[in-house]
Amino acid sequence: MFGFLYKKAKALFSKKGTDSKQEDLSQKQTPVSRTLADNIKTIREEMLLSCDVISREITIGKERSTRAAIIFIDGMADKKIINDNVLKPLMNISGFPISPGSTDRKTGIIKVIEQSVLAISNIAEVQNINEAISELLTGN
Repeated sequence: MFGFLYKKAKALFSKKGTDSKQEDLSQKQTPVSRTLADNIKTIREEMLLSCDVISREITIGKERSTRAAIIFIDGMADKKIINDNVLKPLMNISGFPISPGSTDRKTGIIKVIEQSVLAISNIAEVQNINEAISELLTGN
């Protein structure tokens, strides 16, 4: 089931001058794309197209067409918890009020989701694709 972890670790550790997976991922710093499909494709490619990496594209909210994706590693995440505490709440949002202190709609949506929608404690904001992969590999 976790064959991709072995392959990914082997690929990362075999590179000269790389002491750890974390260093290699942070050195690349692949920027987050403006398109969801490109981000999913990049993550899947970096994860060696493993069938253990599950991605599910969703539309957030009932009235708006804000697209998002949930990506997790099969066997490291509980599908019932993801369905009940992440997917259902996101898909059932009835609106996106801009949260106090936010300067744009995107920031407002993210803050509302973090503070009011998701009933999980471990939410991390990442700055690039490599940080996202690192979080994914640690089960976050």
